Amino acid sequence: MIPKTLWLICSEKKGLPPGLLVLSVSCLGLAVWLFSGNPTGQLRQTSGAKHELAVIGKSTEEPVTLPAGGAVERQVSGVLAMLQAAQADEFERLMQNMTDQDVIHLLSEMNSADLKGESARYLFDRWATARPQDAAGWAQGLADPQARQSFMELAAIRWANQDLTQAAAWARNLPEEDSRMKIMESVGSEAIRSAPVEALRLGVELPAGEKRTNLLRRAAAEWAVTDRERALEWARQIKDSDLRQQVTGQVVAASANQNPAQAAVIALEEMTPGAEQDRALVSIVEHWLQTDPEGASQWVSGFPDDELGQDAVSSLVNGWANRDLIATAEWLSSLPVGALRTNGILAYADVLKRTDPELAKRWKTSLSVPDILAVPLEHP
Repeated sequence: MIPKTLWLICSEKKGLPPGLLVLSVSCLGLAVWLFSGNPTGQLRQTSGAKHELAVIGKSTEEPVTLPAGGAVERQVSGVLAMLQAAQADEFERLMQNMTDQDVIHLLSEMNSADLKGESARYLFDRWATARPQDAAGWAQGLADPQARQSFMELAAIRWANQDLTQAAAWARNLPEEDSRMKIMESVGSEAIRSAPVEALRLGVELPAGEKRTNLLRRAAAEWAVTDRERALEWARQIKDSDLRQQVTGQVVAASANQNPAQAAVIALEEMTPGAEQDRALVSIVEHWLQTDPEGASQWVSGFPDDELGQDAVSSLVNGWANRDLIATAEWLSSLPVGALRTNGILAYADVLKRTDPELAKRWKTSLSVPDILAVPLEHP
């Protein structure tokens, strides 16, 4: 019989609004499951005066044994259906009435299809957040390979947030290579913000590929924010030239926040001409513009009339014009005739057309005048 206390939790009075009625029914459904095998409907005392529902077996730590066979599947399916039907706030309230032991027991009785659902993942996440090492060990023993990998990765992420060293050690010692690499990548990605050097250590152990490259780039960039010199020195030692260029570009771009002028020198001296250098230099312009637009514009003025120069001037104009249309126009007027100036004017006209389409058209028209320097460009 459902205890009176639980009934009061679910429904304090008759005539509930529809939303609370749904919640009441859900609470009662959960209660049927929680109290099956526990006829007395015991409540476990917790801290303070509050009580929480618990499945009581022979001891306070032992979950109740559910009936065997189809009865188990019906009960588990019923609870899952209830959880899946609940709204977010109702779901949270229902979950508060479940102990970790309840969650573990429910997960242990699920079939492969149930384990792949969102409710199972939410239940497991709660367990992994509280006890990641136990959750990881349980997940490792699952028979279904898809559920096993998914839960192991989730447990590894939660574990890395609490104890990165232990989580990394567990990931490195997993027996299956494919699973080991995927979980090491997950742990490494989680470590980037708090421990970028450890993320790099994990990254270099991964097989070559897009995931490894992305992990190394992101971790090196994060490291550069606090220690550019060491991050740059590490990047210089990468043997693969393409990877070295990509990582160096990330280090340069990340350090541009602190000293864009110095980052620009490094990009020009350390990187070879090509797409990665172009991206790094454009990123430097964007950062430089935030603190010193005059310095950034003076630097861009010295670029040659090539693709890199055109990309740099477009980046500068797009950012600067949105903050100071007049200063940008004066700078463009000072540029000599050429591809750099033309590209800048086109970029400027694109910014202008959002607020003054007619003036934007006149700026573009000025490009057709043979001696453009003789035609004063209009200020907005």
